[in-house]
Amino acid sequence: NAVPVVDSFHVIQWITRLIDNYIRQLLKKFRARDKEIEEQKSLELQRPISLPPSDEVYLLRKYKWLVLSSQSNIKYHTDLRMDSHFHRLMNTFDYEDALFRIDPKLRDFRDLKEVYIRFNNRNAGDPISARSELDDIITQFHSCEHEIFREFADLLDRYRDPIINSFVMTEKYGYGEI
Repeated sequence: NAVPVVDSFHVIQWITRLIDNYIRQLLKKFRARDKEIEEQKSLELQRPISLPPSDEVYLLRKYKWLVLSSQSNIKYHTDLRMDSHFHRLMNTFDYEDALFRIDPKLRDFRDLKEVYIRFNNRNAGDPISARSELDDIITQFHSCEHEIFREFADLLDRYRDPIINSFVMTEKYGYGEI
């Protein structure tokens, strides 16, 4: 009588992996640009030089977790702290804004990921509501302008029933009895 289940951890891991791959491609693009600049300056100066990481590389490497983590798990600090790369006082919101200026899609990705996380939290233990709302989310993601979320919608659609099964809660009585 076993039924397949895809738990929320793995569903969120799917979308996080897709977003992380996008960020890795961005990072690769900016590193290639930086290497090109470094090589050009080395030619101009007729000696090898080494440049510090660009702002984009620094932010994408060190602060991508602001996009990948669940917002409810992020402890936003408002107190200003000295950043050794930017040589100025910054807080979590400053880093987040700087990331979103690199590529506005990152804000969209974070916000759309949060749609699924909130859905997941809101429907725990309520598979009937979860089924209806999951259909709405799949439709929203399918019509999204971002390919990552259209791919994610396909995954959600393909594994709809096992995902809904994860919302079924059972109570345990005694030792191993249900």
